Amino acid sequence: MRSLHIHFDLTNCGDRQWIEQITAAARAYRRGSVRMNAMAYVAVRNWFAAMGISADPFLSTVELPIFWEFVNGTLLTTAIGQVLIVPNTSIELDECRIPQEWLHIAAWKPDYILGVQVFAEEAQVRLWGYAPISSVNCAAVDAFSRTYTLNRENMIENVPLIAALPTCHHIPAQPPAATAISTATLQQIASGEILLPRLVLPLEEWLHIIGQPCHRLDLFLACHPHLSNSFLS
Repeated sequence: MRSLHIHFDLTNCGDRQWIEQITAAARAYRRGSVRMNAMAYVAVRNWFAAMGISADPFLSTVELPIFWEFVNGTLLTTAIGQVLIVPNTSIELDECRIPQEWLHIAAWKPDYILGVQVFAEEAQVRLWGYAPISSVNCAAVDAFSRTYTLNRENMIENVPLIAALPTCHHIPAQPPAATAISTATLQQIASGEILLPRLVLPLEEWLHIIGQPCHRLDLFLACHPHLSNSFLS
C-alpha cells in the first residue's frame, strides 16, 4: 500500500500562541495531553482548509482544551462525514488506539478515523493514516486503557485520498435524557483525588458525565471555576 503522509511544521504557526496558552492553563499533570491534541487539531484543521474543506470541531474552542484533559481525540464535522483525529506521541507508527468514548456515545461516533503523530518538542505533526469506522473491531477492547486498536495494516497511509471520499450526510444522534450525577464524584475529579476518571469510574457512569452537555459543563467548571464567564456568556 502506498504511503503518503502529510507533514506540518507548527513552529511559526499562527495558532502557536493559542496552543501555548491553553497548555499553560491546563492542570499540570494533563498539559502533555492538551498540547498533543491542540497541535493535532490545528494541523488537521489547516490541512482541510487548504483543500477547501470546512472542518468544524464538535465542541467550542473554549471547551476543547478542557475536554482534552479527559479524553484523547477531536471530532470534526466535514463534507466527507465525521472525522475523528486520534493523536499520539509514539515514535513507531504501529497502531491507532481509539478511546471507547468515541464509539459508545452515539452522537460522537465518527465515520472515519485519522491517525496523527505529534512531536511536541519539535512542533512537528504527521498525518499518517485513516480508516473507515467499520475497520474497528469493537469486540476487541483493551480493558485496561479502554481503547480499541486499529493496526497500521488496517490504515490507509495515502492520506490525501481522504479528500476524494464521497460526501457523507451524517444524521446527528440525539443524546439520551440526562439524569443526576454525584456532586461528590465531581469534587473528587476536580480535587485530583480521581486523576483519570475515564479509567476509574464505571464506564457507563463516565460516558453519562462526559457525553451529556449539562454534566460536562458541571465537570469542566468544577475543575476550572475561573472559566465560568466564558461558558455562561
